[in-house]
Amino acid sequence: MFLRVAVAVALASVLALTVYAGQQARAENLSAAFSANFLDGLFEYKADIDAGQLFPTKEVKDDIIGNLTARDYEIPDIEREFIGFKISASDIKIYVKPSKIDSANTRLSVDVAGKNVEVGSKYLNKKYDRLDIDTIYGIYNAKTDKVTIHVPYATALALMFR
Repeated sequence: MFLRVAVAVALASVLALTVYAGQQARAENLSAAFSANFLDGLFEYKADIDAGQLFPTKEVKDDIIGNLTARDYEIPDIEREFIGFKISASDIKIYVKPSKIDSANTRLSVDVAGKNVEVGSKYLNKKYDRLDIDTIYGIYNAKTDKVTIHVPYATALALMFR
C-alpha cells in the first residue's frame, strides 16, 4: 500500500512543481512568498496519510513507533487509485527505520521495493519491472495518528525519466 502512495506521490510531485511556480507568481510580496512557499515545499512533496496506510498491522506499528524497532514487511500486491493515478504493483517489500524526534513525532526512514509497477493517469503511463525507492521518509504524529510522507522532487524526477 505504501508503494502506491510513494510512487503516486513521487509522480504527482512533478506536477506540483508547476503549482509551486504558480504560487510564487501570485504571492503578494517577496517575504510572503519566501515564508509560505520557498522553504516549505521547495525540495520535496508532502502528503498526509492515515497511519493504517503505512503499517499493515497494529503489531508492526507498535514495534516501529512504540519500541523504535526497525522492521521490514511485505505486501503481495496492490491495485489502487491515489491522487488521480491508477497504481498496481506486486511483491512489495517495505523497510522502515524509526527515530524519535520528540514525544509526539517519530521520523520514519522508508525503503520500498516492488515488481511489475504500473502507474497511469490521463496524462502519464509508466511501467517498471522493478522499482526501488530509498529516499522517502515520513513523520508520524502520535496525536493525529497520521504520517506526513516526504518525497524529494529529485526522486520524482528520476522516476519520471527512468
